[in-house]
Amino acid sequence: MKIPIVNEQDEIIGEEERAVIHRNGLKHREIHVWLITPEQGFIFQKRGLNQDTWPGFFDVTCGGHVDLPNETYEECARRELKEETGVEVPLTFILKKYSESFDPNTNTQNNAFRATFAGIYKGRVEDLKIENDAGLGFQVFSLEDLKKIKENEESKKLFIPRFLDDSYADIFNNIINNLFTNENQS
Repeated sequence: MKIPIVNEQDEIIGEEERAVIHRNGLKHREIHVWLITPEQGFIFQKRGLNQDTWPGFFDVTCGGHVDLPNETYEECARRELKEETGVEVPLTFILKKYSESFDPNTNTQNNAFRATFAGIYKGRVEDLKIENDAGLGFQVFSLEDLKKIKENEESKKLFIPRFLDDSYADIFNNIINNLFTNENQS
């Protein structure tokens, strides 16, 4: 299946197969959705071993490519959340930014405009449904857990590196502030 490729202004300029996009580092659109527990734990998904990038690593609760030229980031986030977890929750837009990353395990380049959304999940983590063979399960980590993992060389190897980067600490705090400030005002 081909997905849209974009220019520096996030305007669609064509389409290409996912494998070609990652092999050649073409710019494209992605979403990340974080589910957060009421206790402010971040739900990570462990990627399946057959994934073309970061196989077997802990990743965002769900993520995906904006597949259709007329699909919005938010529509994609809702679709991917349902496909990858089996649940629907109200989502809050957090931010959109361009990022470039390289996976040395698979020799792939990911250059994407990524919109991040988050929602509070009040159910049991064990009830989240893994999409086909895309993942190996879900696990909750608090911000404190992530700080400890960042300091442990062996534990760090279990996560996609960007999630233990200082810039992501700011994103995690932004998510907590957005979700729990909004919830308290409702």
